[in-house]
Order: sequence, then C-alpha cells, then structure tokens
Amino acid sequence: MDFEELCKLLTEKYRVDFVIIDKNYKTLNYSEGIEYFSNGTKLKNSDIRCHFFELIGYERDFEKISKGVKKGFELKAIEKNSRYINLYIRKLKSKNFVIFVEDVTKEKKREQKILQNRNMNELMLRKWEKLKNK
Repeated sequence: MDFEELCKLLTEKYRVDFVIIDKNYKTLNYSEGIEYFSNGTKLKNSDIRCHFFELIGYERDFEKISKGVKKGFELKAIEKNSRYINLYIRKLKSKNFVIFVEDVTKEKKREQKILQNRNMNELMLRKWEKLKNK
C-alpha cells in the first residue's frame, strides 16, 4: 500500500481528510472532503495558508519539522464552517508535508453539552442551598 492509498483509506474509513503541501506551503494534493473546510474553493497549487488561516504564524514549526528537530504539531478544535476540526501536521520522506484534518464536531458538541449540564447543575445546587438556608 502506498501513501496515496493509505490516505484514501483514512478518508473513506475513518473520515480523516488530508492535504499534501510542499516546503513553500503550495498545495500539491488533497482529499475531496477538504474542500468543505476551504469554503468550497479548489486548493491545487495555492498557498494552504490562504485556506487555513490558522496555519499563519506556524512557519517556524514547519522549519523545525523540516530539520528533524520536531516530529510534527497539532492544532485542535478549530472552528470552520460550523464544524470543529483538528489539524495534524507531519513531514513526508519527500520533504513535503501532510496535514491530516479530523472532523471532531460530534466530540466537541458532546463536551459542550456535558459542560453546560454541569454548569446548570451547579446553578441549581446554589439556588437550592440559598433556599435551604432561608
């Protein structure tokens, strides 16, 4: 199985999309689902930072990955088009980079609901304590 087949498997089975970029951040290849997160625009041959503004300012991290100082880095819980995504950036043997894009919307919504329920329970408990002490 080559890298392209592996990426396709990840995309189809695990719903993880990908973008392959060169050292100048130019998009070389990507999975179809990635266009949803780039506002439906074609990414081929364009600077990935134009579509994922969140990567602006991480140029030093990309350099560290290139030099082997760092294996990669992650950006978590980015909101794009009403969805939440995690970005995982790694270097390929070809000196290009792969950015895996994982849709974590369900997990984030679940976390928000748990937090909201916890906060509501805390407010109800405080109200009950107040009434009890009157």
